[in-house]
Amino acid sequence: CEIGKRAVYSYERLEVASSAKYVAIALDSTIDQTPWWMRGTLVLLSRRAKGFVLHGLPLQTFDLEKTVFAAFRTLQSGTNTGKVVVRVPITKPIAPRGTHLLSGGTGGLGLVTGKWLGTSGAASVVLAARGGK
Repeated sequence: CEIGKRAVYSYERLEVASSAKYVAIALDSTIDQTPWWMRGTLVLLSRRAKGFVLHGLPLQTFDLEKTVFAAFRTLQSGTNTGKVVVRVPITKPIAPRGTHLLSGGTGGLGLVTGKWLGTSGAASVVLAARGGK
C-alpha cells in the first residue's frame, strides 16, 4: 500500500511491486466516499498490529557524511521499498553566536526559536515576516 498520488499508478511502479501485493488507496477520497470501508480497514489493521502479525517496512540507512548522495540516488531510482534514513552524527552542542535572521520569525515557532536563540547566547536575532507585523 502506498500513500500518495505522484506516480502511484505508473507501469514502472507496478512492475517493481509485482513480487508483492500492491494496492493504491487515495485516502482523501476513500475516507469521504466510503467511511464504513475505511473503518473496517483500520479495525483489521489494528487487530493485526495487536496480534503482532504486521511487520515494519525494510529500512535502509545512510551516513550523512559518507553516503548521503547514495541515499538520494536510491530515492531517485524509485526502486526502493521501505524507508530510506540518513543518519546525522551526534555532535556537541554549540552556543549560537553572531546575528541570526529568522524568516517567518513573527509566527509561533519563529518567536519561540528567537527567544531560545536570545537566551542561548546569540548576539542579535532579527525576526522577519512578509506581512511586516
